[in-house]
Amino acid sequence: RWSQVMTNGLLDARDWPSVMTIVVPSSPVPSNPSLATLRAVFASFNIVAGLPRARKIIHLDGPQAILSHGRKRDYAEFIRRVHSAVAGANGSVDRQSGAMHFSSVFVRTAVYEADTFLFAAHNLAAAVHKVETPFMLITQHDFILAPPL
Repeated sequence: RWSQVMTNGLLDARDWPSVMTIVVPSSPVPSNPSLATLRAVFASFNIVAGLPRARKIIHLDGPQAILSHGRKRDYAEFIRRVHSAVAGANGSVDRQSGAMHFSSVFVRTAVYEADTFLFAAHNLAAAVHKVETPFMLITQHDFILAPPL
C-alpha cells in the first residue's frame, strides 16, 4: 500500500494517516499527573503538514517498584487522565458525515499499558509491536518538535 501513495519517491501530507504511526513511550516522571508536557508534544506535530492526522500510540510503562507511594499514585492519575483525554479526542467524529474533527491533539491515538515495569528499551519495543504502518516516528513523551532555526 505505501508504495502506491508515493509520488516521485515523496509522500503527500494527505497520506500520513495511512502510512505513518507516531510512537510515544511514556513512564513515571515527576511532572505526573499533569498532561501539559504530553499535550505540548502532541501539539508540536502541527509543524509538519498532515502529521497530526497520523496514527499515534502512547505506550505507558509500568511503575518501578522503588517509586514512592505518592509517585505511584500520581502516575496512576496520569494514566487515568491520558485514557480520558484520548477517549474524548477519539470520540470527536461528526455523526452525520463521519468526518473526524482534529481539534484535539490526541485524535487518532491509541493507549497501551505495560502490565509490569519494562524500562525504556523494552517499553519502546512493546509499543513498536503495535505499529501496523510501514513508517513510524518515535519520540519521547517530553520531546517537543520545533521548527528549524
